[in-house]
Amino acid sequence: MNTRDCNDEVKKIVDQILDNRRNDARLTLEYCDKLLKYARKNSNVVAYGLGYYFRSEIYYWLNDSEKFFNDSSKALTYLIEMNKNKLIAKSYNRMGIFTANGGNAPIAMDYYLNGLKYCDSIKLNEIKSIIEMNVGTLYFSVGKIEEAKKMINKALIFFENKEDYNDTVMLCIYSNLIKIYIKQEEFERARETIRLAVNNFWDGSENIDRISFLTIEAIYYHKIKDYKSRNACVKIITENLPNHMGIIDCFEDIDDYCNMLLETDLDDDLWAVINVVEPILKNVRMIYFQMRLMSIKIKYYRIHQKNAEFLKATGLYYEYSELMDEENNIMARYMLTIRMSLENEEKRRLQMELKNQLLQKKSEIDQLTQMPNRYGLVEYAKKAIKRARMYQKAIAIEILDVDFFKEYNDNYGHQQGDECLRLISKIIKEFVGKKNGFFARYGGDEFIIIYENVTLEQAILNERLLHEAIGRANIKHEYSKCDKKVTVSQGICCGIPSADNKLQDYLEIADKALYKVKEAGKNDYEGGILGEKVSI
Repeated sequence: MNTRDCNDEVKKIVDQILDNRRNDARLTLEYCDKLLKYARKNSNVVAYGLGYYFRSEIYYWLNDSEKFFNDSSKALTYLIEMNKNKLIAKSYNRMGIFTANGGNAPIAMDYYLNGLKYCDSIKLNEIKSIIEMNVGTLYFSVGKIEEAKKMINKALIFFENKEDYNDTVMLCIYSNLIKIYIKQEEFERARETIRLAVNNFWDGSENIDRISFLTIEAIYYHKIKDYKSRNACVKIITENLPNHMGIIDCFEDIDDYCNMLLETDLDDDLWAVINVVEPILKNVRMIYFQMRLMSIKIKYYRIHQKNAEFLKATGLYYEYSELMDEENNIMARYMLTIRMSLENEEKRRLQMELKNQLLQKKSEIDQLTQMPNRYGLVEYAKKAIKRARMYQKAIAIEILDVDFFKEYNDNYGHQQGDECLRLISKIIKEFVGKKNGFFARYGGDEFIIIYENVTLEQAILNERLLHEAIGRANIKHEYSKCDKKVTVSQGICCGIPSADNKLQDYLEIADKALYKVKEAGKNDYEGGILGEKVSI
């Protein structure tokens, strides 16, 4: 895991969590609590997010549904704020698995699909493919075989091109494909996939995954009536059944296998599985799986006419069904809680974004004239010059300066001076807006205007027409040395930018043109082009 966003204290605790999370649940939980204590003391978002995430991971492995979902919902709100998409996707994937194991396919699918939404980077293709494989498994469990095949194949395409993934992952993918082929009675494809998986991925896979694969292989031989090969698989399974929690990960395959055994006379092998799996399920309180295992026992008792055992088993099945209803309600409450937490977080995020946008807009807008300010000008000019360079079209940038504005301010007062600038800015907005140009207040009594895709002649014509429009406003200025009304001086630069040209290059030429106007007595306009000055 990348810990570059962590400060030294958080990184130190996270490293301890990473060192212990796979072999010491108790110690890892202590470090998670330490991280959350630090988060509360320092209001540290990263510590909150990682503390709840890793603690939920441990509760997932311990099969503690209440604590797992509680911490997952808390982790997600912080992880979203941290933009930790990989951890978000992993959290949703675990919630999907947990819910699917609880028999609630619709809620599980909702979690999986939410996880996929966060896999928007090529760096997250691994977790994306894992979720797709789980979605495929879920589709298969509800009888949507073609959809299952599509999702499993998508995962296969990713993992088969990655040499650094272990055989366990590949064996799992091929196991799911074999189940699909058996379901569709494509037995030749199933046989070929079994051969391919055994030859390429058997040696490096874990024992529990081999057991899972053997249950599917036994079902395949049963379907094609190769009972000798089936019985050979059954013998290996019976002799190698693990009596630990890993058996839960392949319960779907165990369930299918037991239902197949009910069609045979291999009763001892059936009960060998039941006697291993049943206490594990009771110990971790997996009601849905306990119901399904009880269903197998009920079928067995009915087949063998064991009436007393049958009645007892059906009574227990009813009790499980009531507990299952309660579990489903709990699952629904968890999902609603998570949804509400995320909705509230999304609202908070949107409000923050809106606030930032308003602040950004405020920072780009001149409060007096409501024009873009210097910052807004720079941002627009970068894009405009880039467009002009890309399409080899000329761009014109004009500097407009109010003549004798200091004298106007000194004699009419600053409030009247502000009103004068507002009137001029209004004229500029109306005129330049009609020309699809851009305008900004550069500072004081200076304004900048940008016209895109214009010739030099068009740019100078716009300059003249704007000059005349301001003159027609007849804003009184008895203290001007060139007229009895407010006038302006303008300098403009036009040209197609080269690779090195920037806003400053245009402003320098426009400023020289403006300087020439001022030297000649103001109340006029002048133009120039990149590399060559043009007099009017």
